[in-house]
Amino acid sequence: MVLLVVGKVAPDLIGKHNNLLGYTEQDYLTLIKILFGTKKLLVTPSILTETSNLLGQIGDPHKTRLFEGFKTVIRAMEVIEEIYVPSSVAANRPEFVRLGLTDAGTLVDHDSHFVLLTADAKLYVAAHAVGRAAENFNHYRTLN
Repeated sequence: MVLLVVGKVAPDLIGKHNNLLGYTEQDYLTLIKILFGTKKLLVTPSILTETSNLLGQIGDPHKTRLFEGFKTVIRAMEVIEEIYVPSSVAANRPEFVRLGLTDAGTLVDHDSHFVLLTADAKLYVAAHAVGRAAENFNHYRTLN
């Protein structure tokens, strides 16, 4: 989500933002190609909160610019579907201790079928271990 927002709003900050060091504008374009044709992006409130916290780890005027763009992304609810996973449910998952609240919440069973896209190797492995469809974004990055 951080790459998606920064790439959409301020592609000049890719590789400069604290949480995107090592990423390039080509990585953003790769992400857009992966997401092209996707009907919905599923997120949880925890994912959006973590995205907000990570986006904010840069000084102004960049921070204000990114938050204005993030607001636009959040408002695009016809593309993004927010699903609620209670923190108590996520914390009861065995992966919680290793992965934390946000990532454990992505592993909770619910009615929607989705493919988890992550650049986090631990989350990727955990998703496969519980039978979740998952893609590691870094696998796409190495193809470029």
